Amino acid sequence: MKSLVRVALLVTAAATWGTSAHAANVDCLGCHAGGPAAKGAPVVDPLRLAGSAHAGLGCLECHPQAAANPHPRPLPPVACQSCHDRQGSALALSVHGLRRPEAPDGVNRAAAGCTDCHGTHGVRSTEAIQSGPGRTEVAAFCARCHERVAAVYRESVHGKAVASGIEDAPTCTNCHGEHVVAATSEPGSKVAARNIPRTCAACHDQEKVASRLGLPVRRLATYLDSYHGVVNQHGEAAVANCASCHGVHDIRPAADPQSSIHPDNLGRTCGTCHPGAQRGLAGARIHVEADPKSSLGMYVVRVFYTGLIGVLMVGFVAYMGIELYGTWRRRKP
Repeated sequence: MKSLVRVALLVTAAATWGTSAHAANVDCLGCHAGGPAAKGAPVVDPLRLAGSAHAGLGCLECHPQAAANPHPRPLPPVACQSCHDRQGSALALSVHGLRRPEAPDGVNRAAAGCTDCHGTHGVRSTEAIQSGPGRTEVAAFCARCHERVAAVYRESVHGKAVASGIEDAPTCTNCHGEHVVAATSEPGSKVAARNIPRTCAACHDQEKVASRLGLPVRRLATYLDSYHGVVNQHGEAAVANCASCHGVHDIRPAADPQSSIHPDNLGRTCGTCHPGAQRGLAGARIHVEADPKSSLGMYVVRVFYTGLIGVLMVGFVAYMGIELYGTWRRRKP
């Protein structure tokens, strides 16, 4: 019975691939689909392979060394970069790639590589991973190495939203990137102190996303208008950014008693940078817009100074024009 099942799988795989270029796959699966012929060889599920992003490839395209009969055992690691050069180059310069020294047997084990995140024969397309049920698995992949961080994330507002099927909610790759994962100390990192506001704004400043989820908008603009935002954009990494107040992986709604921005916790949160900050900060308004409804005082001051600067500029240009005209008149014979 098992032999019949194995034959059926081979026939199905051959029909799925259906080209002469993949005829050799059937030979490979003669051993690698399991059964008595396997003799301890790694088992490959033909249906899973046929349904993967690599369904159009033949075995030898990833495992050229397997063309020999018998082939080396074990086979050398697959050189994914031979097809995915851009992604491979990015990975090599990422925090994962830089922490992957070669082991004596040629296999990198120190940090995540292609197969650690994408799998082997069941590789799925980016679209399949970044949408639908696949999104919930991204954090699970990262958790293989970052379990403590993943546990905190799962309890956050983002983690719970992803688990509930909200596709707009961010998972690990939205904040850290995919192949270009960089340390926070790297200036180009999406989670470097200066870049965090714009990384968060990628979701929180999208009006469609905010409308669907009932979130306030213009978070980036109001932050950049504040003292913290101005100083941050001038390169001061120590000034407060989104993560300083809201948290990193443990972001929670303001109504959650465990949230760093809950009224009862604001004094302690602000006190991280401002020792002695009092609980009176709980009534302070954050992300204030200069409009009559949100802050009339700020609106009036801004309109006044904007008008004053405009008048001064017009006066300056008029003065320069009069001076130039007078000079021309004086030189005129």
